[in-house]
Amino acid sequence: MKDLGPVTNFLGIQINYGDDSIRISQPDKVIAVYEDLGLEKCRGAWSPIINKGLITRTRSAALDDVTATRYRSAVGSLLHVSIMTRPDI
Repeated sequence: MKDLGPVTNFLGIQINYGDDSIRISQPDKVIAVYEDLGLEKCRGAWSPIINKGLITRTRSAALDDVTATRYRSAVGSLLHVSIMTRPDI
């Protein structure tokens, strides 16, 4: 048996060791989700919407099957990342 040193990558999860901590992340998974959704050139924001009374109670049109499936896939992928390694998403 051979000692290969500390684990730095396991099943797509990056493991970084600090002085008194261990950090795990999945940057490749997050980048893949962004690319699948076409969000590579989007700008980040602290809040996804400006809170100035823009939301109303009117009904919106239902999503078509393709858009609904894409939306569910995006939400599922982000939930996977947030549950596994990124609770701040």
